[in-house]
Amino acid sequence: MQSYEYVIDNKFIDFNGHLNEQGYYHYAVEKLWEISETAGLVTLFSDLKVGPLVFDTKLSFKREVFEGQKIVVKCVAIKVPGSDKKFKRTIRIFKKEEMELVAELESNCAFLDLVSRKVTAPPPELDRKFFSDFAEEVKDNKNDEV
Repeated sequence: MQSYEYVIDNKFIDFNGHLNEQGYYHYAVEKLWEISETAGLVTLFSDLKVGPLVFDTKLSFKREVFEGQKIVVKCVAIKVPGSDKKFKRTIRIFKKEEMELVAELESNCAFLDLVSRKVTAPPPELDRKFFSDFAEEVKDNKNDEV
């Protein structure tokens, strides 16, 4: 699996000298795009006309991150029990040196049919691919404490 590491630049530093809220979202979404592109999910979303949809996201700050520090971003997607359409996504951001948790983004998500514009179950091919790619992330995260 590829490593998703970033160095904090001054673009997202606030008046307190640390990474601002927008910066956390930026690096989290950047990670999702990297996974999706690397795994071929972007093409699959387009071909099947089904894509992920976020209903809400809770962002919890744990520690400060400053310009020049390196971070590691990890992502997990897990099916919601009893639903073939919905899933929960957790993105965790760590300081690289200590692997100390600095932020966590928890989202309630589903799949959207891009033609009917309605929530739908993903086609079997997408279901297998999407959750197997994020399952590797689960293996990396299972020992991480929140």
